[in-house]
Formats: sequence, structure tokens, C-alpha cells
Amino acid sequence: MAVEKIERILSTLSLKELSALEHYLESVYFQIPTGTRDFGRTYLQVRRIDNWGCMRSAEKWEMIFGALPYHDAKWRKSKTNLLHWVLKFIELEQGIKESTTLSQTNLLLRAFHERGLGQDFQALLGEAERIHTPEKIGNERDINEQVKLWEIAYNYAIGQEDLLRASDWETSLVQRRIEAFDRFVMFDYLRTTNGLENRRQMRKTAAHLTLPDGFVDFLNAQRRGGIPLIESHVRLFDLLVEGKDEPLGTFIAHFERDLAVLDPLESEWLFDYAINLLIRRYLKRPTLDVANEVFGLYRVALASPLWPQSMEPFPIQHFKNICTVGCRVGEIAFVTDFMSTRIPKLPQDDDSQTVLAYCKALVLFENGSYEECLAKLHPLEMAGNMKVEVRMLAIRSWCARDEWDVVETHLQSFERFLQRSEISNSRQKAMLSRVRMIRKIITQNEIDPKSYARLQTQIQTEHLLDSEWLQALLARKKDIAP
Repeated sequence: MAVEKIERILSTLSLKELSALEHYLESVYFQIPTGTRDFGRTYLQVRRIDNWGCMRSAEKWEMIFGALPYHDAKWRKSKTNLLHWVLKFIELEQGIKESTTLSQTNLLLRAFHERGLGQDFQALLGEAERIHTPEKIGNERDINEQVKLWEIAYNYAIGQEDLLRASDWETSLVQRRIEAFDRFVMFDYLRTTNGLENRRQMRKTAAHLTLPDGFVDFLNAQRRGGIPLIESHVRLFDLLVEGKDEPLGTFIAHFERDLAVLDPLESEWLFDYAINLLIRRYLKRPTLDVANEVFGLYRVALASPLWPQSMEPFPIQHFKNICTVGCRVGEIAFVTDFMSTRIPKLPQDDDSQTVLAYCKALVLFENGSYEECLAKLHPLEMAGNMKVEVRMLAIRSWCARDEWDVVETHLQSFERFLQRSEISNSRQKAMLSRVRMIRKIITQNEIDPKSYARLQTQIQTEHLLDSEWLQALLARKKDIAP
């Protein structure tokens, strides 16, 4: 029964906790219905009498509702509603004792200020300052809540004249609030700038943001260490906006470290910006080093809460990237295991199933099962979203089988297809360069040392996709040439 449960719960609270419950019910900040607030206020007062536990429900009703006729359903409902808010109060109190969020702390600080509970206010403020340190900030909301924290503290302090006269507390609180507000504004510019630049590079838009005075000083200060969330965005700013062409090993290491602190949504945004940057870098300069950076960042994401095993549906573009780049860097066993765990989580649309079939064919190719690979690719030749990849993998498979006449026929057909296709200019140029290099290699009747060295250098300097495969093809053709 509700009466038994509410009394059992209330009996576990100390006098201080019961007093805090009364203040909680009175506070406007928790949006407790007026009827429940009035009932709760009276209920907590009258239950203090000695014989309360022995009284019948009708007698308790009379003490709370006076001459109003007893109504059993209303009595039960009133206690049930009160019990709901008592449990929420206990949950809030427990959260404060354990690991409450900064927004909950601010809510309670406002309530203490409103009730005039100065001692409780100052104790909670000290606890908040100790627990909610800047280095534990994991999302933009907490940066904003830091501003609110010091604003609440200042609004409380200006009403404590004795306290203000005896110390420089007012000046200190004003300074803390200004610092927190400046941090919030600068971070908002930083994060927005990264987002705009990411969209500009992805979609070739021309969005631009004029940065405020002091922004460079803010970046320099954050580079020296501070809040992990802001540090991550500063590192991304250096790579994305400043265009620093440096290995991303340091960024990946810091990103892996910060995943333990950052909010999941913030981690997802940072990962998307970083992987988009890496993929663009890879498409421009598809070397094995960059491929390893791409794969390294994907491995971090897969081992983190960012992409749990239960994630469904798994993003098909990331699935394709992991499989293709993983095969490129020789992580065939990893890719095979990854596919086995994530295939059940993939979308079921036709385009996604085409990508899956292509990735299976790619693994067959890397394992030397060229005939099976070609059989897997054959139904995909007319698949609109994967025609380029499917045709290139088929050409590589025919090369592996030394079917040079077949390869030449496919190269001619593929070249005409690329010239008529609507793929991006940069991708078209990269694929045509690859096709022409394959043709140069396979049409050499004799590959003398000079020709061999010249082709080797050309493959290296033009940063052709799968350059190591082209080098291997060149070496094999040299060995089998008449």
C-alpha cells in the first residue's frame, strides 16, 4: 500500500533530510504541482505527532483536509503523487552525493539561494568547485553551466554584505564568471569554425566566420593544456582550418584519451570532422602512411563507446571505408572479424547490400581467391553506387590471373565509362591515371632496367591509389615478360 511505502521511506530520512525535502517541495524550480505541494507540506507537518502511525486513514485525512468528507480514492492518489516526488527528491540527493551533473547542482544552488539557506549554499558551492573542475568538462552544455555556476554564486554573494566587506569574494566571483563566459564564447567560435570548415571542404560551400579579438590568444592558451574538449577542438582547428600537414598520430592518441571524458555526442562530432579530414587527405594523397592513419582512427572508434557492438544500424559508408582501408594496410584478419560482427547490424537497403557484397569480394581478392572474387563481382557490375570500385577490382583480379587480353578489354571499356561518368573531377582524374598506368605496365613487351626504373618513379611521384599493388604488378610483369 502507498501509505506503508511512503512512511517506510520517510522513516529512513534524517531530520536534516526531511527539512531539505520540505524546502524541495516548496521550491518553484522543480515544477511540483500545486496540489501535491500543499498536500506534502501539511503531510510532513502533521506526521510528526506521536500516534501518527496508529491513526486510521480517515483520522489522518481529517488532520490534513479538515471537514472535507473522507474520500478513499483521493487519499490514496494524494499519497501516491507525494511518493513520486519524494522518490525524485531522494534520487536528486543521492546524485548530489555521488556524481551529480553541473546543471543539477546549479538547479539546487538556485533553490538554496531562494530559500535563504546560506550555509547549505556555500557548502554546495565549495563541493561544486571541487568536483566540477574544468578538466572534467565533456560537452558544450557544461561549459555554459560553468558560466551559470559563477553567475548564481555572484547573485548570492551580493546579498551577503557582511561577507563581502570581510573579503574580496565579490571581485573573485566576478572574475570567475568573466573567465567562464569568455571561455564559452571563444569555444563557441572555435567549434562553429570547425563545423563550417568541415562543411566547406565536404560540400565546397563558402561559409566564413570572422573571428573575435583575443581568439588567437585563446587558442595558444588551450594548446598549453586545459579542458580536454576544447583541446580536442583546437587540435582539429590546427589540422582542419590552419591546414597543418602533419601526421595525425598525436591527434588520434589524444582523441583516444579524451573519449573517457567527452560526452558521446561531442566525441561523435569530433570523430566525424577528423575522419572526413583524413579521408580527404587520403583521396588527395593515397599513400600507405595516410591509409594507416585512417585505419588507426577507425580502430580507436571501434574500441570505444562511440561505436558499441550493439550499434544499429552501423553506418554503411564507415563500414566500406574500414573494409577497404583495412585491406589496403594488410589487416585482413581484423577486417574479416569486423565484418562478421557488424554485418547483422547493417542497413538492409539495396545500396548497402551492394557495398557488403563488394567488401566480401575484396577480402576474397586479398586472400588470393580470384575466381571466387570475380564470381562475387559479376552481379554487381550494373550496381550504380559501386560501378567504379567493382570494375577496378575485377581488373585487378584479371591481372592476378595473367589474363592480359581480358585486362586490356576491361581497361578500354572502363576508360570510356569513366570519361562519360558523372563522378567528381578529382576522382575521375585519379581513376584514369590508375587505368593508364596499368595499361603502360601490361603493354610492355620488354621491361628494360631504365623503363622499369622510370615506371617505378612515376608510380611513387604521382601518388596513385594502391601504389604498392602497381609496384608489385610492375615487378611481376618484368619477371614474366619475354
